[in-house]
Amino acid sequence: MNESLSEAASELRRVDHLVFVSLKYTRTVDVIRSIVNRMLNAIDFIIDALLEHARLQKKLGEIPKNKALKAELVKKTYNDDAINEMINLYTKLKRLLRPARNTGGTSQ
Repeated sequence: MNESLSEAASELRRVDHLVFVSLKYTRTVDVIRSIVNRMLNAIDFIIDALLEHARLQKKLGEIPKNKALKAELVKKTYNDDAINEMINLYTKLKRLLRPARNTGGTSQ
């Protein structure tokens, strides 16, 4: 659990650097995508730490491998406004990075 929190803190330091240093000099989509990916990684580590904490407290049995299932399990287990907001941000950022689907319409 401590390792996951340490990794989350490292990712957030990288996000901070990307926002305040890299983005200052290079305003490209690649930098912004990297920021969003790092934020997602940090939240992934936080989710893992929360689930491990719940497992150690005997609130959970098995932890799923799927990230979406993990996020929903954290929401159900903790039922806290701040955690719910974090999970909602996580799902929005995941959707943001998803490649655009072809809607089947014709472009002219």
